[in-house]
Amino acid sequence: MFLTNIITITQEHFNKKSFEKNIRIYHDDLYRFIYSLCLDEHLAMDALQNALIKAFENQEKLKDKGKFKSWIFTIGKRETFSLLRKDKKHQPIEMVEIVSDESIEENFIKEIEATAVGEAIKSLPQKQKEIMALHYYHDMSFEEISKELSVNVNTIRSHHHRGKSNVKEFLSQGGLI
Repeated sequence: MFLTNIITITQEHFNKKSFEKNIRIYHDDLYRFIYSLCLDEHLAMDALQNALIKAFENQEKLKDKGKFKSWIFTIGKRETFSLLRKDKKHQPIEMVEIVSDESIEENFIKEIEATAVGEAIKSLPQKQKEIMALHYYHDMSFEEISKELSVNVNTIRSHHHRGKSNVKEFLSQGGLI
C-alpha cells in the first residue's frame, strides 16, 4: 500500500513536470494561434487558460506524447470556438502599434489597412481562417498544416487559395486594393 502511494505520487510529479516542460515550449505559439482565430486579447487569454486547464486535467488521455503540440492546439481551437459561440456579439478589432518616428498620416493608413485585413480574415469561413492563421502567423507549410489538421494537403491548398481570393475581394470592395 505504501509503495503504491509512492509510485502514484512519483508518477503524478513526473506528469506535472513533463506537462510544464511542454507548456513552456508551446505556450507562446498556442497563444498566437488562439489570438489569430479570435483577434481579441482578452478572449484569447481566456481560451488559453481554459485550454491549459483542460489539457492538464486530461493529460493522461494523450496516448502518444509526441503529438502533444497538435493535441494542445486542438484543445485551444475548441476552447476558442466555444467562447466565440458564447459571445456572439463579440467583434474584435485589430490595431497596429504606432511607431514614434513615423508620421501620423502613415500610421493612420497602416491602422486602416491592418484593421481592414483583420476584418477580411474575420469574414472568412472558419476552415479558411484557421489555415491562413497557421500558414501566415505560424509559418507552417501546407504539408505541416495537413498533418496538424489531418486533412489532405491539396484540400489545404484549395482552402488557402479561396481564402486569399476572399481577402482580396473583401479589400477591393473596401477600395484598399
